[in-house]
Amino acid sequence: MQMTNDEIVMRYRQAKDKGDQVQILAELNNCPVERIIGILTSAGIDNRCFNKLRAKLEKHEPQKEQAEAEKQPEADELLPMDRRFPVEVAKKLSKTVEEAKQESYYCEELFEPIRKEVAALMDKRRGIYAELRNVDAELAKYVEFFSAQMLQIDTLRKDGDDNECNQN
Repeated sequence: MQMTNDEIVMRYRQAKDKGDQVQILAELNNCPVERIIGILTSAGIDNRCFNKLRAKLEKHEPQKEQAEAEKQPEADELLPMDRRFPVEVAKKLSKTVEEAKQESYYCEELFEPIRKEVAALMDKRRGIYAELRNVDAELAKYVEFFSAQMLQIDTLRKDGDDNECNQN
């Protein structure tokens, strides 16, 4: 399929001749008409809308199959004349594709150690963050402890100042 289901539904809904549009969409997406009908019905379009189209297709289907059976074009005939490749060009393209695949494998071999190093660094980073959280929690305990000690000292000092005032 070349179009998304949403594109197919949109183009169908915008079409003036819905029956022809279904066939056009099937040709454009290189799929059977029934598949396009299935997409459209799953999008909420009433299945009965396609009864005439189905009848029309059933009527023309045997003739179409017979014509296709009589003439099976060669792969080169499927392309327009200006788009056909000479054999040499096709071989060069094939060779180029193979070279590109090999370069791709070579790049994968180059990147694999880098990926492993990055993964190791990420693990190390996670470990450092975990250690930092532990140290931070311990520091918070010390801060809490010393804050409580300072409050006690302040209370004792205040009590001591009050006692001196009472003695005088």
